[in-house]
Amino acid sequence: MRMAIWLGGVLLGMAIAAPAWAQSTQNLLGSLGNFPQANQPIDMSNVIAPVPHSSGPLHLNNVFSSLSLTRLFPNLSRNAKPPSFGTSPFPAPSTFPSTKYPNSFQPTAPMFPKQ
Repeated sequence: MRMAIWLGGVLLGMAIAAPAWAQSTQNLLGSLGNFPQANQPIDMSNVIAPVPHSSGPLHLNNVFSSLSLTRLFPNLSRNAKPPSFGTSPFPAPSTFPSTKYPNSFQPTAPMFPKQ
């Protein structure tokens, strides 16, 4: 019984570790070659159907011209109250000790030894 479990585990491990069918170029119809792709322009001069001309990008404003946020929410305005400026309850930034540290972006002049 133990031997059958071990053998089943080994066979299952080998099946999991085997390459998948999608990773090979073989299929049911035979072998497909890996041909290099060449990026070439397509000749559109002798196509069967005419090439449609684009009328420009599709904008939802053109499709739903009657739909707008001001019509949907008529009493809503963007700036109901103008901004008010006042004093902050926090201490001023100049009172923090970190503002007294030397600036690392303004290096000190180099020191040359006297000769």
